[in-house]
Amino acid sequence: MLANRFALIALIGLVGSPVAAATVSATVATQGPSTGGCSQSENVGVSVSATCAPVFVVTPLYSVGGSADARASFGSIGVRATATTITPDFIGGGSYFDAIATSWMDDALSFSIETGSIVIPVDFAGGIDIITDERDTSRATVNLSGVVGGQFISIFDYYFYDNAVQSSTGSLGVTNVVVPIVNGRAGVFFSLEARALANMFDESSESTIRIDFFSSARLLAAQVFDADGNRVDSAFIGSDSGFDYLRGVVPHGPAPVPLPATGLILATGVVSLVALRKKFPAA
Repeated sequence: MLANRFALIALIGLVGSPVAAATVSATVATQGPSTGGCSQSENVGVSVSATCAPVFVVTPLYSVGGSADARASFGSIGVRATATTITPDFIGGGSYFDAIATSWMDDALSFSIETGSIVIPVDFAGGIDIITDERDTSRATVNLSGVVGGQFISIFDYYFYDNAVQSSTGSLGVTNVVVPIVNGRAGVFFSLEARALANMFDESSESTIRIDFFSSARLLAAQVFDADGNRVDSAFIGSDSGFDYLRGVVPHGPAPVPLPATGLILATGVVSLVALRKKFPAA
């Protein structure tokens, strides 16, 4: 069975809590027999990256390899992880390769209004390719989450944990994340993690997992609303990072349709579910 969980959530009316300082971080790690371990973490600057370079080792009992990449800047974070394990003959054991990539951004925004909301469109898309004939050992996970107004949200959550031979791709489009403004401040935190674990346990088999969300997620042009739901973009003063949230970054595809100036009700505490487009082509 291939299990998939996709959640696109816009939260409204939460209690705000500003962060201490603007930070971005990129962390990667890989591990496998005969390949040694790799780990790298970068969190200094406005744009960071970390890489565990591709490695592949062939032995008489197994072949393993993979890589991991992560990048983070204010307004855009991305990860990529690959893992392959081949065990042509089962002789008393199996093999594995594990690759993990994580990136995140943490920022605080200032406004000239005391209360209201800033609506940040999050553009997210990528691909997950899986080829494995081993049962219940290999796995692939991708999670895009955030903390807005002191509350955790799950924007994208995917896991694979079973035997299959197939390829799958998730294309999410744009999700509106509504961040409350409290006392003229709003805190935002977005985190993206990918893990590719190719694990052969008890038989001759092959597992290859490729996860590529390196161009995601992107924060598009935001809009500011006061407590009555009126659009007031002029109320945005700036961010601790210096990133212009009203300008945002370039989307993956065509620019999304702008939100109506008075279309959002920002203080109702309603949780909205946004539709997801997904496809699972056969291998």
